[in-house]
Amino acid sequence: MTTSRDHTEKHVILGCMSGTSLDGIDVAVLTTDGANVIEQGATYYRPYTDQERNAIRASFGRRMPDDITRAAEQVVTNAHIDAIQKFQAEHNINFDYIAFHGQTITHDPAQKFTWQIGDAGELAHAIGCPVIYDFRADDVAAGGQGAPLLPIYHRALMIKAGIKLPSIVVNIGGVSNITYLSFNDNLIAFDCGAGNALIDDVMKQYFDCTYDKDGATAHAGQIDDAVLDTLLNNNFFNALYPKSLDRNAWDLSCLNNLSPQNRVTTLTAFTVHGIARGINMLPQKPLSIYITGGGRHNKYMMELIARETGIPVHSVDTLGWNGDFMEAQGFAYMGARFLKQLPISFPLTTGVPHPMNGGKIITPA
Repeated sequence: MTTSRDHTEKHVILGCMSGTSLDGIDVAVLTTDGANVIEQGATYYRPYTDQERNAIRASFGRRMPDDITRAAEQVVTNAHIDAIQKFQAEHNINFDYIAFHGQTITHDPAQKFTWQIGDAGELAHAIGCPVIYDFRADDVAAGGQGAPLLPIYHRALMIKAGIKLPSIVVNIGGVSNITYLSFNDNLIAFDCGAGNALIDDVMKQYFDCTYDKDGATAHAGQIDDAVLDTLLNNNFFNALYPKSLDRNAWDLSCLNNLSPQNRVTTLTAFTVHGIARGINMLPQKPLSIYITGGGRHNKYMMELIARETGIPVHSVDTLGWNGDFMEAQGFAYMGARFLKQLPISFPLTTGVPHPMNGGKIITPA
C-alpha cells in the first residue's frame, strides 16, 4: 500500500494504546486529515486481567526475545484483538486503519533501544484491516528519545480549543510528560518524571487495588521529606529537555522503611515535584496547566500540583476533551500523519535532528 500525499483527505482511524501503568487497553476512533482534528468518535476500554498484567510485567526490562517476551507479546496481541472485536460489537463504526502502539517493555534511548511488543500482522489478519505500528523506532534510531509522541496531537487540540498561551498539557500516565505551546507556536515536550506506575505498584502490592482512588490513600499518609529528597536527587531532573523515561528508571530502595501508606504519599509527592521541576525549565511560566491521563482523577495529586506550582490546574475534560482516551486518539492522529508523510516528532519534543515521520504499515495477509 502506498501512502497518500493528499493533505485534505480525511481518514477514520481506530487508535489503540496500552500504557506502562498496565491498567488495560484504550481504543478510540478519530476522524482527521493528519492536521486537523475533525471528530473524536466512540471509545472503549478493556482492562487487563491480573494474569495478563503479570505476564506482561514479567517481560519488562528485557532486550532479547525469549519465552517470557513471546508469551507477553501473545497476551498483548490477543487482548488487543479482543478489545477491538468487543468495540466493533458495541459500536457499528467502520474505520480505515488501526493505529497500534503496542506495549512498551523497555525504553533506553541512550542505547538507541526501544521495544514495543505486539504482533501487528496477527492483529491486521484477525480484524481484516491495515495496521500502522512501530511509531517510536525511527525516532530512536535517529538519536531521538522516542518519547513523548503525543505533543503534536496536544498542539492540534490546544489550537482548536483556543487556549490562552503559553499553556501546558501534562499527561500523567505511567510516567509524566509535559507539552508546552507558546503564542509563537513554539512546541516543547519531554518526560518530566514518575507518573502513576510507581503508585499503582504499591497499591496493588499492599492494598489489592489497581490505583489510589481519588488520592485517598496518599491524602491519609505523610510525605517523608528525606526519602523524597533522595528520590529527587537524580540526574534526570537536572538534564535539559528533550528527555524521556522508562517506568523502571528509579532506585526505590529508599522506600523500604516506610509504611505502605506513606510510600503512596511520598511517591505522589515525587510525581508532583517532577512536574514542578519540569515546568521550571520552560521558557515562560504557563498561564494554565491542563492534566490528562489517569492522574487527573487523583484529587490529592491535582491539589498538590496547584499548590507546588502556583498555577491554575484543570482537567482536560473542562475543555470537552476525553482525558481517558487522549493517548489512543493521539496514536490514531499519528497514524494519519504517517499516511500523509507528516512529522510526528521534532527537535524540541524528542531531540531528533529534524522533524520526522514514523511508523510502518502492514495489511491483512
